[in-house]
Amino acid sequence: MKDVAYFIGSCLKDDQCERREAQLLASYFGELKEALRRRGSPVKGEDVEREWRPLYPVAWTDFHRFLKGWSPGHWKIHSYSEKLARNVVEQLTGTTSDISIRMRAAALGTGPTEMSTESSIRMD
Repeated sequence: MKDVAYFIGSCLKDDQCERREAQLLASYFGELKEALRRRGSPVKGEDVEREWRPLYPVAWTDFHRFLKGWSPGHWKIHSYSEKLARNVVEQLTGTTSDISIRMRAAALGTGPTEMSTESSIRMD
């Protein structure tokens, strides 16, 4: 999902990113599903979307983290990035709702097989 987050972040201003997020992700996954189908891939696009879509804010937050360290005044550090980063941190620290093992594994840089089911985060 990093490629998608970087692309959107490089092309749009913060208000456009937030306003068009759902539309752009739907388009991305629609095209991905169609490409998998056309190629006769055994991978189901719906499965990919179910696993990857929750990683979009994590990928964006990772880029945001990099930018804040590399160039704290960069124009891509804006309210949309701050909002996504805040939401991801809240999810990872247990202050909102459930997140999947895959999302936590991606954020921590570990594979899902390296984490037990006890590692999943329950957020009430």
